[in-house]
Amino acid sequence: MGLDQAVRRLSPESFALIQKWEAGDHEDPYPEVEEEQMWTGRKENHIQCYIEGEVGEVENCAYLPLQREHIERLVERLRQVKYDHDLAGSLLPTQAGFFFGGTDYDEWYFNDVDEELMEFQKILESWDDSSVYVYWAWW
Repeated sequence: MGLDQAVRRLSPESFALIQKWEAGDHEDPYPEVEEEQMWTGRKENHIQCYIEGEVGEVENCAYLPLQREHIERLVERLRQVKYDHDLAGSLLPTQAGFFFGGTDYDEWYFNDVDEELMEFQKILESWDDSSVYVYWAWW
């Protein structure tokens, strides 16, 4: 078990179906919608901390809408931490949690930051204003 995370892109219609299902009594089956995985993470608790601090409360297995500005700020923080490791604790702090993984600012953390910087830059490069972007986490 662990913290599994994703940023997904959906059509507005698909997102509306999911919102309707989430607000209901869940007697209907989960709606089948097309969605595109833009990023996936595993135990990237600093991303979880950023999302909770900058976007809003993350509920287990629920979709939290993201704006382009959220990803732009995240990319800027990732860039700053990549070039100045001393900023990690203040810009992208780790977050403890059941099955959330390690909280050390070590080689693994900084390797993740490097990869995430490239991946989130790709999200910005392919951003589509007619789509809905969401953060999703399961723990």
